[in-house]
Amino acid sequence: MLSGLRLAARLVELKDQEVRIFLYGPGVRPAESDDRELQKALADCAAALIPVGACPVNAERIGVDMAPIADRGAQLDQRAVDAMVQLIEDGYQVIGV
Repeated sequence: MLSGLRLAARLVELKDQEVRIFLYGPGVRPAESDDRELQKALADCAAALIPVGACPVNAERIGVDMAPIADRGAQLDQRAVDAMVQLIEDGYQVIGV
């Protein structure tokens, strides 16, 4: 997860790539993590203006409080399967980490 967030920020910073992040499955857990490196990586992505989405269904199923990531501007209105389909239809390459 950490390496994927770092990669996203670097793709924007160094290669001027258009990047989107979508957290799903156990990947929604970082929203409530107190891991400093993980929180810094999320903050770096926010600073790079990378849009972040997260699956509210996955979060609810595993009991993750999504308020911290929603407070950072993450979109929580799309199920993972719908988000992945939309990203692919929009021409993005989906990289799972």
